[in-house]
Amino acid sequence: MGEASCDVLNSMDVLLASAQLAAITCPVPTQSNPTMSDPVALYDQADKLKDEGRLDEAAAKLNESLAADPGYALARAALAVVLQRLGRHDEAIEHAKKVCELEPNDPFSFTALSVTYQRAFAGTNNMQYIRLAEDAMEQSRILQSRR
Repeated sequence: MGEASCDVLNSMDVLLASAQLAAITCPVPTQSNPTMSDPVALYDQADKLKDEGRLDEAAAKLNESLAADPGYALARAALAVVLQRLGRHDEAIEHAKKVCELEPNDPFSFTALSVTYQRAFAGTNNMQYIRLAEDAMEQSRILQSRR
């Protein structure tokens, strides 16, 4: 894979880091059941596990976060990244698509979906992912032009 391809594949981590910074100023997701664990705390634990390379544990912790708050888009985006790294492309795509449903006016969500499709292509050589990546990036551009 060429240097430009590696840059594209690594861009998801940069984009996720940007989203994490943006989340600092966004409202904290609400819990539907106050007896459940705090989804933000679970996300933070998962982030540390991911940084340590403990991807299976990070995925489990992110799933716990989503069980506490299914609408927590940042946790869902992070889960897409972790699943992608684990080679679980179909699951990663489903979570990335759900982020777009949760944040339909956010260009970043569609850029992240495009990168998820690109990584799926890189992992499978399935050409259908190229078209889907291009479609998601086009949606991102459309949303960005409206800003």
